Amino acid sequence: METANKKINDIELIKETLPLLLNDRECDIISQRWLTVDEDKASLQSLGDKHDISAERVRQIEKKALADLKKALH
Repeated sequence: METANKKINDIELIKETLPLLLNDRECDIISQRWLTVDEDKASLQSLGDKHDISAERVRQIEKKALADLKKALH
């Protein structure tokens, strides 16, 4: 139980920090794809529909946002 609570707390901390590094759309895509508590990732298509862009464009945004995060951490 403690491990689950720590994971939830860690995810919430990361979600609070993301807006300092990424724009709103990038934050949403990263949160929906990588920061879910139940590990049920949103699909590229569902995020594309939500943001009125293609699934391929979501993939490109996700890739860039992850690279930006990696750069910020190193």
